[in-house]
Amino acid sequence: MGLVADTKDSLRLAVPDVFNIAHALNVVGRNNHSDVADLFPFRNGWRLEVFGDERWYVARMLDAPAAVSNHITQFAPDDISPFLAQLAALPPGDLTELIALRGRDWYGLLGGLWYGQDRFTYIRRRDAPGTNDAGWWDDIATQLAAYLDLLLLPALREVHSWRFAQALPKPVPYDLANVTPSLWVLECEETSTQGTAFALEGSGLVTCEHVVGTATKAFQASAPTKRYPVEVVCRHSVVDLAVLRINTPITQALTRGYPAEARQLDPLAVFGFPNYRLGDSGTVVVGSVAGFRTISGIRRILTNAPIISGNSGGPVLDGVGRVIGVAVTGAERMERAQDTENHGVIPIDALDLISEHAGSP
Repeated sequence: MGLVADTKDSLRLAVPDVFNIAHALNVVGRNNHSDVADLFPFRNGWRLEVFGDERWYVARMLDAPAAVSNHITQFAPDDISPFLAQLAALPPGDLTELIALRGRDWYGLLGGLWYGQDRFTYIRRRDAPGTNDAGWWDDIATQLAAYLDLLLLPALREVHSWRFAQALPKPVPYDLANVTPSLWVLECEETSTQGTAFALEGSGLVTCEHVVGTATKAFQASAPTKRYPVEVVCRHSVVDLAVLRINTPITQALTRGYPAEARQLDPLAVFGFPNYRLGDSGTVVVGSVAGFRTISGIRRILTNAPIISGNSGGPVLDGVGRVIGVAVTGAERMERAQDTENHGVIPIDALDLISEHAGSP
């Protein structure tokens, strides 16, 4: 598997308890990888979610730097059931051996909800032959060593290289002639709530759930008199995403990207209609990925690009023009943009959680 020579042995330094993952990982970071130790997750707070039944034990640790104190919660059965279905499809045998065999591919197999720069998941198959409750920390250390060497360290090295390459990402040109026709203004005639929506290939009009009112209509900035009532195909208030349908052909749509591949300092651009007024062209603000923050179990992308009220629901594009997320958190006015520390982007992958049965536009 090509592990760093002393990684696994270095991890054998904590009390044999799953709750010491954060401590062990960061001691290794300080002692063995001082150049990127400040980038390690779980340094300033964490949240542990656990689940166990007669077949599986799952413990997912999430970076939570704003946490008042580290805490542990139980997974709700409905929340973890899709993951258990994925695990059930794996071949029988020792999970730790399987992780070692599949290497980096293991993390792609189970997805960004379970592994990433800000999360690690320990999995134990309780019903495998020869498995018992002894040797927990040895098993955890082996899985943690693979995570550290195959996923975390390569990602942190990439961020580290940016520190020396450039202080800020270079502006990336975006094809406005391609993006603008896919953008829509949303306005509720009862509450005057405004937002942005965009056409996404294979989905329809995508926006934030909180901007959709009981009398919301969609129109394009180039034709503000042609307003179309929206039909909600699906919505989710916790995820804060909605997919809409309107009674007119959608001629241009954006392409979905890969938010799980986003790294700190990657360039991005936020499109939308902040505080829209008749005649506005809409705005595009180029920035970069500032970091990540988990909200309602979803890893949002933080950005230094200001997101203003009315931007909510707008597309956030990566450096090659693909949609990696939806703008969600904004200040009331541009001059107060600095008041918002959660300039947030909901990853476009979260759409899968709510639009499994949504049709095409």
